[in-house]
Amino acid sequence: MSGQRGSRRLEELRKLDREAREIRRRMAVLLWMREKKILDFRDVARAIMRFYLNPSKLYEEALRELKARGVEVAGVEVRAVAPLIAVKARSTAQESRLVSTSTAPSLSSEELELLATLGRLGGELDSEALMEVSGVSSDAYWRLVHKLARRGLIVATLTYSNGKPHLGFKLTREGRRVLDSLKPAG
Repeated sequence: MSGQRGSRRLEELRKLDREAREIRRRMAVLLWMREKKILDFRDVARAIMRFYLNPSKLYEEALRELKARGVEVAGVEVRAVAPLIAVKARSTAQESRLVSTSTAPSLSSEELELLATLGRLGGELDSEALMEVSGVSSDAYWRLVHKLARRGLIVATLTYSNGKPHLGFKLTREGRRVLDSLKPAG
């Protein structure tokens, strides 16, 4: 019986090692994307698609370009992060209504609401959850995200849940500054 447990344990360790190597590959590609300043959500999506179509090719390209830039990839460390959580939209209109102060850029009420929702939920969230919580249609959601990203208020991010990547969005410093310049109504 102990031989079976040892075999299972060995297989678990091998699986963990494979997963850690894959995470390091993905982190290296993400580091490459950061170094190349791939920030627009469409460019991020393109890079992710390239990775999934041919992961080895993009990984090798990333390593070559990082090495040419003098960026050390061997130091990429796998760190555990909190899993994505399901969120529920706040239901009262009073909680979600915001009044802009003079320091906030001219944003539509929908843009302000999406920005405030992201801020309320910790400043970073996967796109699917943010769309669900925002309560707007898919088309409207992507238009709002695009406008906010163009203004430098949010950036696309890559989050992982159950080992699978998900496109997400994160407030930038400017986005946080805009939110800080807002105050709750009434």
